[in-house]
Amino acid sequence: MTDNMLGWELLFRASKPDIKKKEDVILMLIHYSLLKSDFKCYGKSENWSADETGSELLPAGWNSDKEYAIRYKRNEDKFLLMSSHSDVNVIIFNLTVSEKLQVSNLICNYDDKVTSLEGEISSIIPTYKSLLYEVQEKLISPLITSNKTHVETQTVEQEKKSKDFSKIQYGRPIHSVYPSPDGSEIYVPSIGRRDLDPFGVGSAGNLFDPFTENRSRLRIGQGGIPEPLPRGSVPPRARFDPFGPPDLDIPPRRRMPDLDDMFS
Repeated sequence: MTDNMLGWELLFRASKPDIKKKEDVILMLIHYSLLKSDFKCYGKSENWSADETGSELLPAGWNSDKEYAIRYKRNEDKFLLMSSHSDVNVIIFNLTVSEKLQVSNLICNYDDKVTSLEGEISSIIPTYKSLLYEVQEKLISPLITSNKTHVETQTVEQEKKSKDFSKIQYGRPIHSVYPSPDGSEIYVPSIGRRDLDPFGVGSAGNLFDPFTENRSRLRIGQGGIPEPLPRGSVPPRARFDPFGPPDLDIPPRRRMPDLDDMFS
């Protein structure tokens, strides 16, 4: 027994009393390939029931009719393996995904493939390796590959959308830090960040937020230039619009009215 046929001998011995014709051997080999591809058998005929459990063995009476009809399940997808005899010594197997209406098929001349109903796999089906390849490539892979591609495509799209949203929400820092000429770092609040990033966190969207508790950090110096900006960031005589009203924290210089002024 070769390594790539591990499990065939036990499976064949379990079903050997039921094998009566050459088509049964072909069906056994297809069943073995389905098990190797993570399929489980759920019974005979086309009718599904809720209380069924998967098995690695073929169901009772699996070859009692002229044509085969065996149910399988892989992950959450339901499959139906059916057969139909065409010409003399030719059988066609159809594997259908029940809910997606996807079908694959395999045409086999069982009289040429099967030479015996008992013994080692090499004596039962001398060309079993090529037949296994045909079963995998023509009957199984077209269905499970398309399902896998569909799932992977959805997963990649969801991950891409999640990453794009993360870039919008968390891609930019809450505040900016600029180096000064002496090598130290200067903190500049992120005023107006919400105007550019509505999904971001941090300050409000006004150009000047009158409700922030830390607005005193931004002081306007001579010429309307904020004091935290590093020297040389604004060229001489360049027009620079101030971030907000100047002298926010300086009390008014004019004399407050007294009672004489109010009632005179």
